[in-house]
Amino acid sequence: MASSIRDKKYCGKAKNKKRVLHLKKKIRPTDCLSKKRLRFKRCPRRLVSHKIGRGQTRTIGSQAPNNTQGTPGAQGPQGPQGPQGPQGPQGPQGAYEVQAAGNYQGLIGPEGARGFSGPAGPQGLIGPEGAPGFSGPAGPQGPTGPPGEIPAITIVPTVYRYFYLPLSMIDSTVDIPVNQFTDDNGGVAAEFEGIGANSYTNLYINGVLQEGSLYSLNEQLLRLFLDGDMLIAGTPIIVENVEFLARVA
Repeated sequence: MASSIRDKKYCGKAKNKKRVLHLKKKIRPTDCLSKKRLRFKRCPRRLVSHKIGRGQTRTIGSQAPNNTQGTPGAQGPQGPQGPQGPQGPQGPQGAYEVQAAGNYQGLIGPEGARGFSGPAGPQGLIGPEGAPGFSGPAGPQGPTGPPGEIPAITIVPTVYRYFYLPLSMIDSTVDIPVNQFTDDNGGVAAEFEGIGANSYTNLYINGVLQEGSLYSLNEQLLRLFLDGDMLIAGTPIIVENVEFLARVA
């Protein structure tokens, strides 16, 4: 009999805390069993007697009153968030609301009167100068003006003379530098002055005026083209430059 008992505990509903034997059967684990293997009744809620053995009985007390419910415990920590569920089907489209009367836009009102002009702003900066335009056509010739007064103009000639005496005979083309000549003051000449567009040059050999093809002159030398002629030593050679200047009175 002891081998068929799987659990022993005190029944909280029995009077005077008397021990009641609960046997768990394979078919009906909640039924109360006696030592005889008969079909027993479930634990009664009132005072009943069950036979335990030959000539022995055990009294079962009445059910104890229900205990008062204890204070609820503190709320436990929140568990982790579960996985997101699948998306539900799309609901049906809602009905359109009818627009209330009077919400339509009104007509555009008339244009208001023009306001007064504001004060003039400050003058802006001067822009860059533009490109020059094309020249216009020539205008007609104006009338002839009155005759002007001709001022008194005086032409003043200036003469520069240079003298040279050869030390030896000359019988061919020769260049005579300017520092071999003396001027009107008897000094050594530095250059032949008076050569230009408003002047002319004369060459005298032994006092005779020579033609222009027999010589050339610049500021630094005189070149003679004798062409077979011969000049003996000591023959005077004179260069004369005449320059003209205009003076307005």
